[in-house]
Amino acid sequence: MKVSSTKGNEDVQLPSKGPLDKEEPNQPKLLLYLLENAHKLENNQTIFRTAKLGETWNDRMKELVTGLVGLINVEGIPVGKFISVLISFFWPSSAVNIWDLVKDQVEYMIDQKILAAEVNQMQNSLDGLRRTMQQYVEAKNNEKGALMGAIVASCNDLHSRLVHSNNAVHLIPLTVTLSYMHLANLKERLMHGKEIYDEDNTVVWKKDLKEEIETYQKDFEELYGKWQKWRSDSITVTLDEYKSPTTIPPFFFYVFTGDVYDKVTGKNRNFYTMQSTVVSNPTYFKEICDTVKTMLWNRANGAMLQTLVPTFFLDNFMPGSEDIPSKPHTSMQKASFGPFSYNILEGNSDRSRTVYYPSSDNSNENPVTQVNVREWNLIDGLRFFYKGTWGRFVGNPNGGLLHEIDTKGKLVHNIKISFNNGGMVDIEIIRSDGTSSGRLGNRGGWSVTRVEAGDIDTYGLYNVKMTGNNGVTQIEFFYRHFTCRPSEIKLNI
Repeated sequence: MKVSSTKGNEDVQLPSKGPLDKEEPNQPKLLLYLLENAHKLENNQTIFRTAKLGETWNDRMKELVTGLVGLINVEGIPVGKFISVLISFFWPSSAVNIWDLVKDQVEYMIDQKILAAEVNQMQNSLDGLRRTMQQYVEAKNNEKGALMGAIVASCNDLHSRLVHSNNAVHLIPLTVTLSYMHLANLKERLMHGKEIYDEDNTVVWKKDLKEEIETYQKDFEELYGKWQKWRSDSITVTLDEYKSPTTIPPFFFYVFTGDVYDKVTGKNRNFYTMQSTVVSNPTYFKEICDTVKTMLWNRANGAMLQTLVPTFFLDNFMPGSEDIPSKPHTSMQKASFGPFSYNILEGNSDRSRTVYYPSSDNSNENPVTQVNVREWNLIDGLRFFYKGTWGRFVGNPNGGLLHEIDTKGKLVHNIKISFNNGGMVDIEIIRSDGTSSGRLGNRGGWSVTRVEAGDIDTYGLYNVKMTGNNGVTQIEFFYRHFTCRPSEIKLNI
């Protein structure tokens, strides 16, 4: 492990234009690359092996943000070429189409069976949309106007079906995907409408695009609020007590139980007393059960926010706004992960019902610039430094080996930690450029429970709450969105 020599109070600056790596000038954007090679798409899809089309929904949507939204101005590109590439991107013949990728994206968030059923029900409509778009590409300019009208009508219908469905909260990933398809076609109409309609309705087409962007933004705000309530309600806490008979007066003792059940994942956690008492206390496990529920909900919320990140860039569809900074709704700007401890992750009895309430490390919401880790078999101590301030040290100041992890001007994008009954055993800090501190601690190779905190594009760590004596007993992480332009998102092509 290479140990940084950076001093603990050094102020590490963020890049002036945003939190993510800015792309090198000679590294082409995916959609631009495809547009420049669109002629190769007519007979085969071999171009995608060169372009490295994303294999997950998140990766595919990130490519759409950087290319379709951020840097591709269809003005100057022949009419239809943009839609040709759009078809190949959403429905590639040599890779899984983007609609099916959605189904692998929803763990922890929504009911996968409902989403899969809805995708199947929409299949005919999606196939019809694809055929109409292909006809638009192949038609003569004087035939394209009617086809574009049919495309927009199909997108309008799908949009309405998704957001007004009784299962709308389960369909958010589909709605995010459709928004890019819908707005891309409206932008094509705006930029090429004069050619395909032989008349100039630019003012109307521009107004339609702007209003559709605003409609989607409002829809996502409302859907996210509904999803938050639904997802919280889907994690239930059940507390109970019962009398267990004995042969000794008063001839019974109380047994207390607590159960946390996640209806989405089907997983549950059970707590029970190991010591006898004759005093009733039905809420004995309420504190630990409520905290487990919070941890589970925070994990699901982080996954949903990652799904919603592409919606932060919808304004970029407007001509002239292709590279303006991201704009998430206020309700989507922050995410928490945890709290994490052995009790919360693995405990099941009265010996492990303790929950701590440590104070915040940082109040100014500036990003982490350095993390000091003392480790050996356990994480003996931790301290986080922030731009302009630093947090308190938790643990043994003389324990283990010290590592000073410099963020090198990047955001802390993700943290992986492990616990056993001795406390936090190891930690890995991952920057927004993908570089990592490596896994620190657990030199004894102990059996552990490992969790992740973060991994939301455009978000960075700005605060922690933690406690412990000779190590770290409990910790909670707080992330927020940092403004980012599409041109600052790096793709490997």
